Amino acid sequence: MEPGKWSSIGDYAEIRFGDANHYIKGEFGAGTTIYDIDKIKLMGGNVGIGTNNPYYKLDVAGTMRACEVIVNTAWCDFVFKPEYKLMTIHERQLFINKYGHLPNVKSEKEIIEEGANLGQAITGILQNVEEHELYLHNQEEKINIQQKELDALKAEFNKLLKEIDLLKNIK
Repeated sequence: MEPGKWSSIGDYAEIRFGDANHYIKGEFGAGTTIYDIDKIKLMGGNVGIGTNNPYYKLDVAGTMRACEVIVNTAWCDFVFKPEYKLMTIHERQLFINKYGHLPNVKSEKEIIEEGANLGQAITGILQNVEEHELYLHNQEEKINIQQKELDALKAEFNKLLKEIDLLKNIK
């Protein structure tokens, strides 16, 4: 290192590369900061890419691309347990009419203001998908019962038509 490029005062040390926008700083209790303006900033255990003030463990200002992202979150298999109280379709429609979004999914306004927690969003959407699976199953059961009733009524109707034909022939 050239003279003047390294400084150390107490529990603080800093190395700068070129100018104020490119440096590595070590500070007791605060960790290490690696700073390259508009590129990457590691600060206090948080990593920032494209941001000067990373708030989260990984804070990216811009678009990310990944081959895979794993999100640890709750899951919705409780929907299939016998004790689960499924809303009626009428109750769901009242909810949607009142709030303008599906149950267990944030509203557009909330997403715009707060952002979307990917784990919560996936869980809410999956819960709705699983509930719709139950609605479909219930509808199929009702349709099957109605089809059996319809078939029985058709058979009875055809039997009555034959009896009417027999009565016509007796005259």
